[in-house]
Amino acid sequence: MRHVESFVAAVTHEMKTPLAGIKSLLQTMAAGRVPREQVQQLLALGLKESERLEHTIENVLLAGKLRGGRLQVLAESVGLKGFLESFVEHRRRYLPDRPEAIELRWPDGVGELSVRADPQALRTILENLVDNAFKYGGQPPEVAIEVTPEARSVAVSVVDNGIGFEPDQAQMLFVPYRRALGAGSRSSLKHGTGLGLSISLELARRMGGRLTAESDGPGHGSRFTLVVERDS
Repeated sequence: MRHVESFVAAVTHEMKTPLAGIKSLLQTMAAGRVPREQVQQLLALGLKESERLEHTIENVLLAGKLRGGRLQVLAESVGLKGFLESFVEHRRRYLPDRPEAIELRWPDGVGELSVRADPQALRTILENLVDNAFKYGGQPPEVAIEVTPEARSVAVSVVDNGIGFEPDQAQMLFVPYRRALGAGSRSSLKHGTGLGLSISLELARRMGGRLTAESDGPGHGSRFTLVVERDS
């Protein structure tokens, strides 16, 4: 019961925060107090906050569908390079001042790679991992999506320069309603929504892949790696 109450409180907070930001932006613009040169920047911020709100709602709905067995995950052939380039370009739209904060590191000399994945599930996993990377990233956050081809699979890693975690806590990160804390925390774990990583783990499994977490310790950033099968 305590976990449920903590979950409801955390979700409410996650929804109210971007909503308050959007409301404040609209009030400022409606009052005509925004210099013309700042309009595009504020619009980008408003879009970012609205996507954050939408993403929180989608995760709650996804969690319900997964628990109720009502979500189908169907793997198909996906061109990974084009998919990731489009994903990174989309994320950069909400970083007008620092588009370089997220980058795609594609291996030199390697062309397109086809993998077996559900496109929507793949996008959801990446959104969750990148959202966490920025949320718990350094100051300023630096996020990279690294691609490593293997014999029968491809590893896609989301790497950040953030708070990191104790290596022995990696599995706990995927437990619903929990999330890790970094350096300087009294406790290594605390309650939170914890839905993003648990959903991503289940989606990866249903696509026939796997999802892992690594860190060299608090203050040393994190690496979350999704491994999916190559489409031969």
